[in-house]
Amino acid sequence: MALLLAGPALADWPSLESSCEVHQSDCYAELAKRTAECKVKRKQTAATARGTVTFEWRRCPISGFSTVRGADYLQVSDEEGGIWAFNNVVDPTAAVVSDVGFLGKRVLLVQAFKKASGVQIWCPLTLAADRPHCLIPVMASLDERAADLLKPGETLQGSDWRMNEMATTKATALREVFSEGATKRVGVIEAVLVLGRDRLKIDSVTRK
Repeated sequence: MALLLAGPALADWPSLESSCEVHQSDCYAELAKRTAECKVKRKQTAATARGTVTFEWRRCPISGFSTVRGADYLQVSDEEGGIWAFNNVVDPTAAVVSDVGFLGKRVLLVQAFKKASGVQIWCPLTLAADRPHCLIPVMASLDERAADLLKPGETLQGSDWRMNEMATTKATALREVFSEGATKRVGVIEAVLVLGRDRLKIDSVTRK
């Protein structure tokens, strides 16, 4: 990913966008039709702020990609219809749903892989908001606090934040520290993030 500033480097935080808008019935109907004969990997229902929410994860066979297990489709619905959908059929080698599971009663965890680099994406999908979306922290604040932990001659350029662990109430993310002009890391910044309604909130940022 391109880093645009020579000073404190702005990092990217990969997230997933829904394939369909909330309650866009035609889109979800087409998705259901396309996956009707595909294998159900997991189906689960839970009580959330939106009422009863169901997710269904299906894997469909795909030809032409010998190293790919199949195209993954994830559809999340409330009592009025579909609210969020993910599929990686366009580029099945770049994004594969590896695990999904409810965290508490509000958040659905979706894991995939970032295009090109293969870096894993962790999407804590909020089900409390009017428009479900992946929770991310305020990047400017996170980068600023990480930059405060650098020593003279060190930089964050060349690295992005990556999720390290996701638990029921908090998550940890890591970003590598480099000496300027070097490719071997000299340290790691760890951010502890707590789950909020609309985003991940910063609890602490420390150097390891």
